[in-house]
Amino acid sequence: MRWALVFLPLFGCATHLSLTAAPTVDGTGHLGTEGRLEGAAAVGTPTMRFYTSLAAGYGYLGALHSGYLTSAVEAGVEGGTEWSWSAGGFGGPRYVAAPGFTAFGGGIAGQLLYRVASTHTEHGAYRVGARLSLEGLYGDRVESALDRPGLVVVQLGFVLRWTTFDTTGAHF
Repeated sequence: MRWALVFLPLFGCATHLSLTAAPTVDGTGHLGTEGRLEGAAAVGTPTMRFYTSLAAGYGYLGALHSGYLTSAVEAGVEGGTEWSWSAGGFGGPRYVAAPGFTAFGGGIAGQLLYRVASTHTEHGAYRVGARLSLEGLYGDRVESALDRPGLVVVQLGFVLRWTTFDTTGAHF
């Protein structure tokens, strides 16, 4: 416990809100879309932070010719100041409207963002950039609807991020 108290002042925390709009392509070659809102919290230093986030979104899945709602939990690492990057894993359900079932998915994602402006909050900033993700969807209903065990979805999205505050660079 004493070691934790010694190292605690070396770390800070940060929070982010992100909007992502993305075209998608699935393993059957069908195009789709996805939009998501994500809230994240991170702890670490400016060069290496560990983050976790919650996201909710909506989209259209071309292989099933249906809209969907999605939610996901993501965890990973991020870093950088002027240019920031992140890489992590995520998972969560997709509620497919027609034919009306839940598919489960998980995958990996990475982001590269550029700081475009500072905000009035503590080391806050606006950033823009790209998010690339690879997700696998599975479930009994996915298999029966598509005659295959699952579906791969690739997404390349445009991201707008607001870092609400960031104390990871603070020296205590």
